Amino acid sequence: MKPTRRQFKQQQRQCVFWKSLKRQRFKAMNKGICAKDVSRPIQKYFHQNGNTLQICGYSGFRFFYPDILIITKARLAIDVEVKISRSDFKADFKKHKHWNFEKRHFNHNYTSYFYFACPKGLIRLDEIPDYAGLIYVEGGKVEIVKKAPRLQSAKVCDETLYSIAVSLSAKCIYGESFMNAKRKQAHE
Repeated sequence: MKPTRRQFKQQQRQCVFWKSLKRQRFKAMNKGICAKDVSRPIQKYFHQNGNTLQICGYSGFRFFYPDILIITKARLAIDVEVKISRSDFKADFKKHKHWNFEKRHFNHNYTSYFYFACPKGLIRLDEIPDYAGLIYVEGGKVEIVKKAPRLQSAKVCDETLYSIAVSLSAKCIYGESFMNAKRKQAHE
């Protein structure tokens, strides 16, 4: 049974999605799964393993927007793409970053490791490209099905770290990115 418009709006407020996943909201909510259900356990997993600098929906890189960006102590970047539907997974390959990963072309991209993350069984192991890893999440438990190979050894530069700090500060102050807060303020 489909939720009413009012129920759908209420569910929207309860579950935060990233812009890239907006189209999948309705379908995913009917199945009881949202991006937050996948991303939070992954963030906890990496945090418990010593990777404490993390940001969701970071848009500071010029040509791509990772769902979860994790910076290791060695200043290596881990890009995690959260997928909650098969169509979202297939559509992701239209992004230019996959061509870059495949060709090992890393202009303005500091990604050292790239993962797809999804509810268990949504994506098969044989569908994952050579340059990517696969993480399953089920009931809050994280399972790394395929470890991502190291794509490059370039470290995240100071400018990018500063940009991440500014973005995190805005999220603490405004509860969202500065640009989103500014847009909302303009419409009021």
